[in-house]
Amino acid sequence: MAPKQITITNNKGQALTEAIFLLSMTGLFLYFLLRCLLTVIFTTALDSMAEDYFFCELARKPNCEQRLHDRLRTQQMRDVAVRIKKPGEKIVLTISATHLASMTITREFDYEKFRQKF
Repeated sequence: MAPKQITITNNKGQALTEAIFLLSMTGLFLYFLLRCLLTVIFTTALDSMAEDYFFCELARKPNCEQRLHDRLRTQQMRDVAVRIKKPGEKIVLTISATHLASMTITREFDYEKFRQKF
């Protein structure tokens, strides 16, 4: 007796449905990966600017605040808010800025902790 032959049935549209699902999942993954990378780059840039500001203050150079504002303007950031509090020797710098796709990052830096490292 010959073995029974197995036939594959064609489920019309199943491949298209699977392809659309996989493409949408891949697109979402790439979007979130790109957003995470931009957040890391954006945060690193803000950290670098704050560090330069603190080095400027540590060296007692003039116009440190103006230099910080100029650097923030050149980075194509929107809705930039900088608050600098100087009670005595302590300096607290808060930078809040919006970049691509409404990513708003707020960073707060403390000059005392920074000065203790150096």
